[in-house]
Amino acid sequence: ECEGTNLVSAPQEVDMDLAVIVDGSRSILADEYEGVKEVLGSVLDQIVVSNQPKGADRHARVAVYQQSSTYSEAQSCVKVIFDFQQFPNRNLMKRSIYENLKQTGGSSRLDLAMEYTIMQGILTAPRGRKNKMVLAIIGEDTASQDRAKLDLISRMAKCEGVVLFTLTVGNHFSTAQMEELASYPLEQHIIHLGHLKHGEHEYTQRFMRTFFHILS
Repeated sequence: ECEGTNLVSAPQEVDMDLAVIVDGSRSILADEYEGVKEVLGSVLDQIVVSNQPKGADRHARVAVYQQSSTYSEAQSCVKVIFDFQQFPNRNLMKRSIYENLKQTGGSSRLDLAMEYTIMQGILTAPRGRKNKMVLAIIGEDTASQDRAKLDLISRMAKCEGVVLFTLTVGNHFSTAQMEELASYPLEQHIIHLGHLKHGEHEYTQRFMRTFFHILS
């Protein structure tokens, strides 16, 4: 066995606020949606989560949002699963993901969700960390009439130093649209998961670990 290939390794210390936007629309199959939860759990395993999310330290904080047209536009078509200051350890975050993240159907409203996450979440959270990252889990394209808003908010976020990372599930999406959304270099900020086979979980784990190492 080659030394260093074991995926079970120490979490990395990253001075980061990580906001996750999950696509809760009908574009993701039910078994794929459960796979998304497993991927989120593996992402959490890669980082040292702050035990003082309401204070100032150099460890990561995480917020999880779900977006779908089934949620009210008055609420930006978003449900807050938990925010940056809610949980002081990854086990509580994982429990919330498995218990409270439920697929709702409808269509994707990533444009409104991204605006909410950026403007009312990651840029305005008290005691913000040095690095700011949005991980968007996407199952389908944004509707053509909503793309201008998504393009505007994503460009604004990048100008504010927010790293945009896209993780696609299934095949109901445009590669060009994902490339417009993600930060550069694209090969470091886009993962295509397909239909979430077991091996792809491990691929995501290795990919994210490498990315977090760059930030640490």
